[in-house]
Amino acid sequence: MAGQLRYLAELIRSGVAVVQVLEVSSGAHAALEGALTLMTFADASPDVAYVEGPHTGVLVESTEVVRKVRPTYDLARADALSPEASPALIDKSAEEHASEQHRSA
Repeated sequence: MAGQLRYLAELIRSGVAVVQVLEVSSGAHAALEGALTLMTFADASPDVAYVEGPHTGVLVESTEVVRKVRPTYDLARADALSPEASPALIDKSAEEHASEQHRSA
């Protein structure tokens, strides 16, 4: 897990991905129903959303449906850490996992 978190932080810092961590301490938020990933593309392809619930996940390509889920995504982002602060929390979590693994070894 520590290695995966470090790799994720590298992707963020290299500009390949933008990640904002939504901490549990934030409490109730707009995306409590499940994971929501909104994807935009440099080649001007239409946005798509990936919506995941307890027993399923679906790629949403309908422009109308993507437009409807965007406010949920935007509200969750507003409650999340900034793109600059998120990698620091990911690094901290990676170190905690590495320490835990070292203690149990």
